[in-house]
Amino acid sequence: MGKRRNWRPCKYCGNTPRRGQGICRACESRPKAENIRRLKIRLSFEAIFGFLTQSNISNGNRKTLDSLTNIDDEAFRSVLDLVQDIARLHPRKCHRWKWLQRNHPDLWDRIRQNEHFDWLLDWTYQGLPEEDPWETDELDYINTLLSEQHDAQQPEDIGEAFSPND
Repeated sequence: MGKRRNWRPCKYCGNTPRRGQGICRACESRPKAENIRRLKIRLSFEAIFGFLTQSNISNGNRKTLDSLTNIDDEAFRSVLDLVQDIARLHPRKCHRWKWLQRNHPDLWDRIRQNEHFDWLLDWTYQGLPEEDPWETDELDYINTLLSEQHDAQQPEDIGEAFSPND
């Protein structure tokens, strides 16, 4: 059996690093200040989404969110603004997304349009579809098939089905 190699992702961008080093080629060619800025943004994203997974976004977490406003990145600012609005409106995790969907549809639409919240928006949070996915003819056909199967499975005489002679 071969030797198992433990490798860590690039500490600045998360890509596969060069062999024996902790950073990838792209980060190696960038200036150090740019790499540090990218690292700060990456760690800030992780902190923000960590707040969303907690049961409560506390006042200390909100102060941390306020301290992150000095980061100059458009994508990060959009996520930060959304999370600050979420923390202000519904800091508790229980029923947070359904409550926002029901009571603040404008914020819910902003969340759905932001690409960084794709991990969160699975089929359970997208609500009911706008249109009925089933055509009425398809439903009639399916219902007739199901009723035919149900009729075929039922015995005609219940007394014959449960006779003690068998």
